[in-house]
Amino acid sequence: MNDTAIQSDTSDLTDEEIEDMRRMLQWWKFSRDEKGGIQRPKFKRGSETQVITIRLGTEMVQAAKQYAKQHRDISGGTLSGLIEFLIWHTLSCDPKFTDAE
Repeated sequence: MNDTAIQSDTSDLTDEEIEDMRRMLQWWKFSRDEKGGIQRPKFKRGSETQVITIRLGTEMVQAAKQYAKQHRDISGGTLSGLIEFLIWHTLSCDPKFTDAE
């Protein structure tokens, strides 16, 4: 299907509905092959960062740490990096949070 067909098929959708569909497709691609072809970008941090606390069950923490070690391409090998990547991904991979290369 070409872009013209897609545009005509979505002409009755609102901009918000189209954005929802983009997010659903992005989620589906991510779920399909775990990473959806997305590689970890370099995130902007500047001179100010924040340390936050989250509560998770011990079993989930251990599983997440193991996952982070096995998927360094998205996590950098750390739980913190995995959480940062997942938050960025949840925020629609907004480039305002990354350093352009």
